[in-house]
Amino acid sequence: KYLNKSIDVATYINSFITENNELPRYIINSKPFYSPTLEDYAYFIEALFKLHQGTLDFKWLDIAMNLTDKVIESYWDSDSSFLYDSSNNKKDLFIRPKSLYDNPYTSSASKMTELLYLLGSITGKVEYLDIVDRLIDNMIPYINKVPMHTLSWAKLTDLRKNDKLDHLVIIHDEKNLNELVNKLNSEEATDLIYFGKSYKSKTNLDIFDNKILIDGKTTFYLCRSYTCKMPTNSINDINNQIKDLSY
Repeated sequence: KYLNKSIDVATYINSFITENNELPRYIINSKPFYSPTLEDYAYFIEALFKLHQGTLDFKWLDIAMNLTDKVIESYWDSDSSFLYDSSNNKKDLFIRPKSLYDNPYTSSASKMTELLYLLGSITGKVEYLDIVDRLIDNMIPYINKVPMHTLSWAKLTDLRKNDKLDHLVIIHDEKNLNELVNKLNSEEATDLIYFGKSYKSKTNLDIFDNKILIDGKTTFYLCRSYTCKMPTNSINDINNQIKDLSY
């Protein structure tokens, strides 16, 4: 029920994204209004990635990556090494605001940095990870000065330093996907990133190279630092492999 509603909402919003990947700020009576902020992009990209994990439909991951490229183009400033709340094409602002501190929810800059790290880990895009490192370096003085309001940044700093790059790549046969996702014990390893695609989907991402269906069935590839264990068709086997990661 909730997953289907999420698909409907994401599909509706996606129908208003422009050819150059501009996201609507809001939509009233099916009429989009633009001038989006970094926060709009960050939380929609996060929603798309979670939707991808819930459906294993590569389409949502692909849209998330396209929007991430738009964020870099419009909200990243390489001179100051910061992500700004407003697009660089907004000329009527006296200053460009930026959100560094967490409030009741994670700051937009921190959330987007988390997503850059997540997608950089999957895609291997050096540009994404370089931006992450520059942002974290910029935030160290703020973390030391006001730790209570920069907890998400501190978590990112620890992740970047200690992440073992655990990935679960799923090549599926488009059958029983809800059951598959529900049976997957991905929470056994807290830093595990899982994602996948149909065997029919085409992509140039290196992490999918040489990963195919085995015996015509959904196949799991558990990888650490881009080196993968023997693939398996068994959900029980992959859950045991995931459990072993936590030790």
